[in-house]
Amino acid sequence: MRYRLRKNYWNSYWSVIDLRTGRPTIVDGFAADCLTDEEANYMVDLMNLQELPHGNAPKPSRRHTGIRFYRKHHEGWNA
Repeated sequence: MRYRLRKNYWNSYWSVIDLRTGRPTIVDGFAADCLTDEEANYMVDLMNLQELPHGNAPKPSRRHTGIRFYRKHHEGWNA
């Protein structure tokens, strides 16, 4: 998961933190901080869900694994 919650130490609000940067997440030009508990939980769930690979998302090519696959015709295969 890329995003998590952090409670603001100076007030009772929450921030959505991007674990890659360690800073509050920027959404449409605004920092995702000073959120209520309910808002922050909802936002972090949505943002982490958005990061998950979906069935229709492009999948990485096999060649990126360091193994090369060559198309070979094998007898008996209907390719």
